[in-house]
Amino acid sequence: MEFNDVKKFIAEHYQYVAVGVLFVLLVIVLIVFSVQRGKGDNKGSKVAETTESSEEVSTEPIPVPDNLTLEQNAYEEINSFFTKYYKALAEADFDTLESLGETLSDDDKAKKSVRATYTEDYENMSCYTVAGPEENSFIVFVYYEIKFKNIDTLAPGLSTFYLIKNGKDYSLKSISTLPENEKQYITEVAGVDDVNSLLEEVDTLYQKNMESDPTLAAFMTSLQTKVDAADSSTISADNSATEEADAATVRVTTTDTVNVRSTPDENGEKVGTAMAGDSFVRLSEENGWSKIQYKDTEAYVRSDFLTTAQGDTVVAGQVASDESANTNTEEAAQPAETPAAAEETTTSNETSSTDSDSVKGKKVVVSEPITVRGEASTDAAKIGSAYKGDTYKIYGKEGDWYKIDYKGSTGYVRSDVVSVQ
Repeated sequence: MEFNDVKKFIAEHYQYVAVGVLFVLLVIVLIVFSVQRGKGDNKGSKVAETTESSEEVSTEPIPVPDNLTLEQNAYEEINSFFTKYYKALAEADFDTLESLGETLSDDDKAKKSVRATYTEDYENMSCYTVAGPEENSFIVFVYYEIKFKNIDTLAPGLSTFYLIKNGKDYSLKSISTLPENEKQYITEVAGVDDVNSLLEEVDTLYQKNMESDPTLAAFMTSLQTKVDAADSSTISADNSATEEADAATVRVTTTDTVNVRSTPDENGEKVGTAMAGDSFVRLSEENGWSKIQYKDTEAYVRSDFLTTAQGDTVVAGQVASDESANTNTEEAAQPAETPAAAEETTTSNETSSTDSDSVKGKKVVVSEPITVRGEASTDAAKIGSAYKGDTYKIYGKEGDWYKIDYKGSTGYVRSDVVSVQ
């Protein structure tokens, strides 16, 4: 067909041709729209799949390997990390602690400052590690023995940490900030046989040391009371407290019957009488007189009536009278106290009742792994374990134990490894 014939045909039938062209254009538009929509749907589907996949990764339980075992001191760099950490802890060096990833509130700093006041060093440290729930992470159980100033017997402890490796550096990460599945993984790891056995060993050694050294046991109770009471307002008092702790106080024993006076003078008011063999904590000595902790106050006796026990020094905690002391005297029945522990003395029943009432309804926060027992005794049956950061409601206090609501049952935890909220 010639070009002119085509023109003539279109001119005669233009209305039909126009409809045909419009139809073709509409088909093309529909095809393009469908393709674009398909791409958009596919992209949206991929986003949805990615989101769904991400959600699955963040919430899916992480299984604990059946053959999981603790590695002791397997990583020299991790041991070095915690050597630095505990040195800073003993010195209340908060800048270093925070540079290692520790997150500290003002109240945390106050409590750690109180403990550091009386801490000389952390000794015999061991790091027990297992792989963490994410890449380049470790769950670390650190065993240590605290050497308190002027107390010979060591206090063992065990703490749990979550450690992240970034290149060659390590940093602590707060377990409380982790996703629930990672926190659950750490909780389950802390409950495996190896960790439970380690916890039992530490718990047994701790109790053995407390029983063998009444001075340490009394000190730990006194220290925990001070730590519980510490808040941000106590930070400013740390320097004076440290100076007080650094001045070693010595236990002295009377060699004969001697008057106890209110001032360092023969004419000072007599506040009591000490018998031969009675034992006290000497706070200072000057001009032939010794200042001692006498019941709930300070008093003076002549130094020439006193003798010291070599190496028998304390900084805090009650010091029991010598077994050879005359138990018929009021002084022998009342153990002396150091400044750090000096509080108004009551009978044991009254103290227990008061302590129990003051904490009832509050909560304890666990500061390190601890065995939960069915009664207030290390010989009582174990009913479970509690770990750093766990919180429980307090029913009361029995001696050095808190009675708590442990997963719907009544349990007991030692007071020295928890803080009260």
